Amino acid sequence: MQTHDVNTSGLTGGQFSDLCAHIREHGKFNGWAGIEWQELSHLDEIREPGDLPEPLTVYMADGWPVAVFQFDTGYTVIPAALADVRVKNATSGEGKQQA
Repeated sequence: MQTHDVNTSGLTGGQFSDLCAHIREHGKFNGWAGIEWQELSHLDEIREPGDLPEPLTVYMADGWPVAVFQFDTGYTVIPAALADVRVKNATSGEGKQQA
């Protein structure tokens, strides 16, 4: 699957499922500790198409899939993708906590 610059608007159910499958295949289930809340603000969010009460949510960074969140279960994260996000945030100064 070629994932760079994924069109994240107007995904069909099948396209969204393929994206989730890619993350699950290359990722690791981390439960609720998968991503810190501060990191989520730097990621683009794609909700599962449809009117589901608890849709899956995919998180993207610069056109690359990083994680999928399943309500009441937690995050499946691609470790290398999340590491890239953390490095980018640290070098831009946004990843530092204020005293």
